[in-house]
Amino acid sequence: MGRAVDITAPGGRIEHRRPRLGDLHWDGGVWRRWSGRRWARAVASPAPVRLLDPRPLDADPPLAPSSSGGSWTARSRAR
Repeated sequence: MGRAVDITAPGGRIEHRRPRLGDLHWDGGVWRRWSGRRWARAVASPAPVRLLDPRPLDADPPLAPSSSGGSWTARSRAR
C-alpha cells in the first residue's frame, strides 16, 4: 500500500489518505493513477494535452458516444 497523499476524489475535492486502485493524483506536472502498487502516468485520453492540466479531470463534461460506435478507448487500443 502506498503512503498517504492528496487524492482527487470524485467531485473534485482533495482527500489526504492512502491511495486505492484507480485513484488520481496530480504530481505537479502530470496526472497519475494508482495501479495498486505504484503511481503510473495517466496516458489514455481523447485530449492528451488535458493530462498536463492540473484541473480535476472529473470537472470536464462527459464524452459523447461516437457516431461510428464503440468507445474511444477501444478504437485507440486497436491502432
